Amino acid sequence: MKRMGVLVATALLTLVTACSQKEEPGYDVMETNELIAQIEALPGVTRVDINGNDSAGVGGSQPAYHGQVRVQETADPLEVLDHVLAILWQGMEGAALDVAVRRGDTFYDTRSVHLGANRLEERYGEQPGTGVPPTDEPPLELAE
Repeated sequence: MKRMGVLVATALLTLVTACSQKEEPGYDVMETNELIAQIEALPGVTRVDINGNDSAGVGGSQPAYHGQVRVQETADPLEVLDHVLAILWQGMEGAALDVAVRRGDTFYDTRSVHLGANRLEERYGEQPGTGVPPTDEPPLELAE
């Protein structure tokens, strides 16, 4: 009976350990501070408030980037959004990109341009991408 308890405990420990280990992506993930520095260098950007949440494996949550980028009134917010998404695509594998570009009181995000998770790889290529929007695709446009 004791032996059965040891086997069950060993099996549970193995299962917990296997579930808590994350697979490493097939590329070098850029640190959040490096990504933010690239975004801050974009023309027209005045403020970046983005954080990365690597919660993969904890409660089944998906890693994500959350926050917003403020731009000057003269900046093209959709062009900046395209660049921001391409830059963040170099980060955590499979991360949700829940970020918005704010110009004045108006926010532009992936929902504004119908660019959901399934279309990110289509637009920016396989992760980590190049960090720049595609030149052979039309620019982002507001969804109707």
